[in-house]
Amino acid sequence: MRTLLLAALALAAGLPASADDTAFAHLGLRELRENPTSYRNTRVAFKCRVNKTENLYAPFHTPFTAEQHLQVSVWAPETKIFVAKERLDFFPNLFARRNRDWIAAFLEVPRYSWIYVWGEVKSDFGGEPWIEVFDFQRLSDRHHTDATLGATIRGYEAFTKMDLEGALAELSAVSDFDLPRTDRYHVARMKALAAWAVGRDAEAKREAMRALRVRPGDAELRAVLSGTAPRALDGEGGTSGGSGEGEPGKKEEGAGSGEGERGTK
Repeated sequence: MRTLLLAALALAAGLPASADDTAFAHLGLRELRENPTSYRNTRVAFKCRVNKTENLYAPFHTPFTAEQHLQVSVWAPETKIFVAKERLDFFPNLFARRNRDWIAAFLEVPRYSWIYVWGEVKSDFGGEPWIEVFDFQRLSDRHHTDATLGATIRGYEAFTKMDLEGALAELSAVSDFDLPRTDRYHVARMKALAAWAVGRDAEAKREAMRALRVRPGDAELRAVLSGTAPRALDGEGGTSGGSGEGEPGKKEEGAGSGEGERGTK
């Protein structure tokens, strides 16, 4: 598929057939959104998670129209989509020409899938980047479904309310083996901390080990695995006195979070 897409890209976007990653600035979607003017008329490449098609065109201010372009919204890689506030912070301004040879394949990518996008920032209208997609690559066959995300949302809400048995009941419907790495980590982490707090030690250590395979630097999960973590939770997803999620000073997983290896152009 990549070979065919590259040929279409070279013809339709004016790129040489030998175009590679050096023609694009690889960065995070968050950085793009924070500095849209800096990247105007710049070819960019980034990882994101598919949300849905949109109908939010601004034809008098941008080059995109409903007749010629498909609009798709996505989430940044670090977005925890099981948290309501973060889930609502999607990015709506990805546009693809409707006559692209790959548009049918693009529309078939399931919601919540991880993709890598190559494109160009065509406008910074409204303080946001408006991006034309030249090419894309699906990074993993694993993704949330409405059912698994719904269970994760309910599990997280119960978890934050300290209803730990309720959280475990909801999360038991989510097989983290069917999820990509970042989602697997969050689900397994909640299961581990909730199970540890209610005294299900074997289950807690099993889930902690699964999450640590994704992020081995999580100090709280290491404490669960070693049996030294406090039993009480702090109400924010961590054990009392713990260091919080991930390694101190490190950001949430971004473009290199391992949801599949992206190809090169």
